[in-house]
Amino acid sequence: MKNFSCWTSIVRTKEARKLLLTMKFSFIILFVSIVQASASVYSQTTRLDLKVENKSMREVLKLIEQESNFRFFYNDEFNELTKNVNIEVESKKINFILDQLLADSDVTYKILENNVVVLTPLSNPISKQARKVIGSY
Repeated sequence: MKNFSCWTSIVRTKEARKLLLTMKFSFIILFVSIVQASASVYSQTTRLDLKVENKSMREVLKLIEQESNFRFFYNDEFNELTKNVNIEVESKKINFILDQLLADSDVTYKILENNVVVLTPLSNPISKQARKVIGSY
């Protein structure tokens, strides 16, 4: 016996399929944009408490990674990150903490999406070297 339902006749039409497909895509786009917005807001709203005495900058960065969702990327050859620092902050944003931490160093930072913080030197010694280019046309 055939199962007759009003939905089976509606879904079989071409217009209804297009409508359902459009609704699915709209839902997916809405869901992705909500998730993206919540991920980017984390770095702007997260506040941390730190009290560190006489520890290297690397240790402080590892401590921040443990207490938050931030991840730091830097070159292990940065001598600046071996300096011992003292920092005490309560309920401060990551920008303030990094400004305090890196204030007396030649290192800067940039916060990217997905809570990734990239540390780079202020001046790149490679770009300061004189280069001599020899060639022919």
